[in-house]
Amino acid sequence: MGGRLITPAPPPYAVRGHGRLPVEEAIGLYLEPVLARTARLDIPLDQMLARIAETVAWLTWHELRTAVVNAQIDLAALPVGVAGTVQRLRDDLVKAIDWHSLR
Repeated sequence: MGGRLITPAPPPYAVRGHGRLPVEEAIGLYLEPVLARTARLDIPLDQMLARIAETVAWLTWHELRTAVVNAQIDLAALPVGVAGTVQRLRDDLVKAIDWHSLR
């Protein structure tokens, strides 16, 4: 199991009261209290902390938008109704990414 972050900018991330931190340190600050509220998780804290770098992926909103806009989709190979739906979904996804990236 891993985590995925979509962020406005690449790390380091601003963490209130701690300045700018790498992903591992930012998550590590709050991992223990989160784990305390998690039932039936049998992985020790030190092992969880050691696995952050290999289990958490990040991507910026800009990178996600670029990937969606540049994705090669052969709409001509699809039935007209399906092609229109796929195009509308892509357009709506780009609008949602734009909205989130402004926050």
